Amino acid sequence: MSLPVLFAAVGRRLGYPLFFVVAMEHMFLRWEEPGERFNIECTSPGFEPLDDEHYLTSPKPLTEQDLATGLYLRNLTPREELAECFMMRGACLFDHLRVQEAMECGYRARLLVPNNRRYDGFSVITTMLWHLLEGERNGTGPTYVPENPYQQQMMNWAIENLQRVRFLHARNQAPEPHESAAADDFFAALAHGELSLTD
Repeated sequence: MSLPVLFAAVGRRLGYPLFFVVAMEHMFLRWEEPGERFNIECTSPGFEPLDDEHYLTSPKPLTEQDLATGLYLRNLTPREELAECFMMRGACLFDHLRVQEAMECGYRARLLVPNNRRYDGFSVITTMLWHLLEGERNGTGPTYVPENPYQQQMMNWAIENLQRVRFLHARNQAPEPHESAAADDFFAALAHGELSLTD
């Protein structure tokens, strides 16, 4: 799934005080206990502790507005960690155009952490991608027309991501990914109020 998840799974079984921390489009681990605190960059070739200032600009810069949200560079709670796992899975499904399943992951992440704007944005862009694909399948064009600049931006990102995924699959001579019919069961349950967080 992700190297920080693998590192944490092993480290916690050894009793290490490890926490997930989110930077811009990146996750790393933090060792924190009374008297000792350092970051662990799981993608580096060896152990190289980097301070928080490093993640203000890498791998992508964080703005003052980003930091003001309180979403970045702090230890995540167990609930937030699970939400991040749903989001990582949703991103993988998104890249394979399994859009309804990606939407399910975004929905579950938002149930766990309702006030995370990253999750809200993912849900919007995933919904836009679903409308694009539905329009293609039906031959009608996009089935949703953006009503404001924010929605238009999300639609543009959905189009760019769709082009990117198709380019990569064409380059690798792989068949274009497609939806899993099993995802329909999720939306049926959701529509009828039969779905809960523990399902």
